[in-house]
Amino acid sequence: MPRGRKKKIGADIQSQEEKKAELVESRIFYSEDFRRIAEDEMIKGRGFTMESAKTLGVDKPGYYFLIKAEKEFFDKCEILKNLEEVKGDEKEKLLQKFKEVEESVTSGVGLLGI
Repeated sequence: MPRGRKKKIGADIQSQEEKKAELVESRIFYSEDFRRIAEDEMIKGRGFTMESAKTLGVDKPGYYFLIKAEKEFFDKCEILKNLEEVKGDEKEKLLQKFKEVEESVTSGVGLLGI
């Protein structure tokens, strides 16, 4: 196969990966009952990040769930339709807090030499 063709295939694969990444949305949901959410089969299969509201600096008794998925996942996932979705400025602030918590954990693990 000619060299130019290999580059084209590689570019096509990279392009497909970039398109897929663009389709993924980050959404945040709030719930006081983390088990109901964390034990849902569809959510467990997709994966999520969960933090207590207090950890994220919010004076509430519940938990925030950060889920990254395609729009179709959110449309199909029945349990999420009954939860409070965080939007707007509050969402942006919480996304930053999730990132800070993750970085804090990562740097702590690095200090342990793990």
